[in-house]
Amino acid sequence: MYCELSDPYPSIATKQLVVTASFPIYDVEDNLLAIICVEVSLKNILRMVHPSSVDSMFGTASKIVYTIFSIALFFVAMLLFIKGIDSFIGHGIDFHKVEINDMFKSTILLTLSLAIVDLVKAIFEEEVLGKEKKHGSGDTHQTMVRFLGSIIIALSIEALMLVFKFALNDPSQLLYAVYLILGVTALIIGLSYYLKVSHDSCEK
Repeated sequence: MYCELSDPYPSIATKQLVVTASFPIYDVEDNLLAIICVEVSLKNILRMVHPSSVDSMFGTASKIVYTIFSIALFFVAMLLFIKGIDSFIGHGIDFHKVEINDMFKSTILLTLSLAIVDLVKAIFEEEVLGKEKKHGSGDTHQTMVRFLGSIIIALSIEALMLVFKFALNDPSQLLYAVYLILGVTALIIGLSYYLKVSHDSCEK
């Protein structure tokens, strides 16, 4: 007589993955009397089979710390967002008073705000909620990958803005924009190499 475990399936009541454990009951003559079925959450099954440090005191403290940092970074992103919007609406409805430098400043602030929000989302999902990594990601640290991706996007936008800014105001400074573009290219190459090495190590 063995206990049988079903494949994980979403529970109708809790909407979480659960496993049904079934155990047959026989009488002295080996006649089947009943089958006892117990619904256990997949998280508890994994905790019994392989206890994780997530359930330890250190794991709980880490979640608290990551939550605090996530909230703090989110407020920083909101401050940058408000400051960026304020640069637009500071002149009221008279958009003729808005200077190009103010537009560049607002765009940079909004871009940084977006990058920080994406970082907060990645940290909170991975470190606090403990969501599983996407299929095929292996051991790749999704927080770092998504953060670097956001930084690359932000720097690319800023490099594009610098090209237009220097082209209009001071063409002699275009070389600095080229340096920034080369730096963004180096980040893309480095991130691509990291993802390739991580993928190859997972396949092995």
